[in-house]
Amino acid sequence: MVGILISNLSSEDLGEEPWMAFIHLLQKQESLDIILDIAEEILRGGNPIPEDSWIIEMSKQSTLWHQTAVIFCSLANRNLTNCKEMVELAPVGGELFERIRARILAEQN
Repeated sequence: MVGILISNLSSEDLGEEPWMAFIHLLQKQESLDIILDIAEEILRGGNPIPEDSWIIEMSKQSTLWHQTAVIFCSLANRNLTNCKEMVELAPVGGELFERIRARILAEQN
């Protein structure tokens, strides 16, 4: 539901860009599969994944944001060479997260 709402509201209605609005909703701990679902919905709503530099800066804010940044990188439809080190340094996550990390790193080799 969150992804549908964010993807269908304008930046003016949200008061900020959709991706920024989304990460500001995250609490100290969130299920990464829910984060992935919401991010996919925002992307389907026509909001392109932010630039690598934005994602990398976001990853420096907290463990959760770092893992969320890796998820964002996994959804980006572009060369992620700039994100490789950030993905490698991400805190260990659950099975889903580690599969996503492994896929990103395999695509970079």
